[in-house]
Parts: sequence; C-alpha cells; structure tokens
Amino acid sequence: MAAARRIAPFIRRTPVVKLDHATGANLQNDVYLKLECLQVSGSFKIRGATNRVKTLEPGRIENGLVAASGGNHGLATAYVAARAGAPATIYMPNNASPLKARPD
Repeated sequence: MAAARRIAPFIRRTPVVKLDHATGANLQNDVYLKLECLQVSGSFKIRGATNRVKTLEPGRIENGLVAASGGNHGLATAYVAARAGAPATIYMPNNASPLKARPD
C-alpha cells in the first residue's frame, strides 16, 4: 500500500474491462483485462520505475539513472528521469524494437 500511495500522483489509473463474449470466444470463466497499455510509458513498468526513484535518498538521482532493457523498463526509466529532471542512460540490445529505441 505504501508504494501505491507513493506513485499515485505520477501514474495513470488504468481501467479494468471485462472481455465481452461478443468477441466469439467460448470462455468458461470471466476474463478481465487491466489496460496498462494506456499507462504513460505504455506498460506497467512505469509503476516500478517510479517507485524506485521515489524511494531514493535525496541527492541520489542527481547523477542520473541507468537501466538495461529491451524496451518497456527502459522507456519507463527514461520517462521517470525526465520528469525528475535527471539524466538517464538506457542500455538496449541491438535487436530492440526501433519504436522503443527512439531517443524522444
């Protein structure tokens, strides 16, 4: 609960939707989807990156953030760093998606 309170001002509250049987799927149980794709970074990874930054001791972020990620975690780390006014270095594999490797 502490992490949820800590990150609440910085992330979107994303909806949970029930998968409609009109999709043609023969579902035995109800299926719900948590739409974290609507998060500012496109995934739930923003939650962990934000929580980590918010638990750092004062002054630690000034030197910047470093992450190694093929995509979603790197995007989240870069976003959190930008919001905090800190530099970020994201190491990505050569085969990372070009969409996730964009410098913007």
